[in-house]
Amino acid sequence: MALVVNGMAYHGGVIPFGATFFVFSDYLRPTLRVAAISHLGSIWVFTHASILVSFPSWELFAEQAPAYQDAVLPPDITARLAVEAGATMGWHRWVGSEGRVLGLDRYGALAPANTVFEKLGFTVESVVTIMRELIG
Repeated sequence: MALVVNGMAYHGGVIPFGATFFVFSDYLRPTLRVAAISHLGSIWVFTHASILVSFPSWELFAEQAPAYQDAVLPPDITARLAVEAGATMGWHRWVGSEGRVLGLDRYGALAPANTVFEKLGFTVESVVTIMRELIG
């Protein structure tokens, strides 16, 4: 998709854009770099993909008063698990030294979604197992 957007920008005559969930931005990194370095007019729209408990902006949360942060993430609750179907970078700050991050620090895999999630450990069973380990 991203390659096609850049190709359209190189060809001219249109202002192309690509849109996807933010979690898939890892797959677009090389093409995004080409667009930036080449000063292409490609437009990229990334949306938030989660509908359950979400943490859409670390920056905004970090700017909140400590009392608010403690109300959302109580300091005495150390059994924390972040599940990110993407890079784990940045999550360790919020789960703390006793918490865990289930994520993917490499490129994913190509297969039907259920197969990929199962092979990479993004299943209910995996989350339950990790949480049981965290709470002892």
